[in-house]
Amino acid sequence: MSTTAASRFSLAAFRRYEPHLLAYSSTFPAPILIDPYPFSLETFACRIRDAARAYLSHASPSTLPTNFLSIWAASSVSITPPHIRIAPRPTPTGSTTVLPLSTSNLSPPRLTSSGISPFNEASSFPSRELVVSKPTKNILRALMLLHDECVLSAPTRIENLNEELTTCIQRDADEMFFNVGVVFPTNTTAILT
Repeated sequence: MSTTAASRFSLAAFRRYEPHLLAYSSTFPAPILIDPYPFSLETFACRIRDAARAYLSHASPSTLPTNFLSIWAASSVSITPPHIRIAPRPTPTGSTTVLPLSTSNLSPPRLTSSGISPFNEASSFPSRELVVSKPTKNILRALMLLHDECVLSAPTRIENLNEELTTCIQRDADEMFFNVGVVFPTNTTAILT
């Protein structure tokens, strides 16, 4: 990890944005507007996402509530000039369903490089979560775009990540300004919300 990247996820960087994260988590589900001065809108939006990621990755001592992970996963950071808006993710409207939603005890479909595998009827994992294993960079970008546009509202679990794909997720979420929540519960797994 470069020095610049390391400083973006440092304790000091987290502390700089902690009051904003605390203000949002204490008013959740009400949205908040933040004046990013002296930073640009884009820089502030990226850095507050980095601060949340740093907190979730390193579990720094904080006054944030214990359910911050679930609050952040259900939230989005957007730019509404001249402010940054943090609010619950909007639910998609319309009648289009991307994947069939199961109400029985079926495991989620699994997307692999060879396509979507069928439901595993023997599993007792009731979920609407999409599970993706060993995706290509293009599939990762497509999934982030689908989450950004609220086409996918349920979390997407990405498994069997290597270092290159993990870097791709982090870089694309920042550089392409995808409004996507990303949590890394393990070194080889990511959850997009």
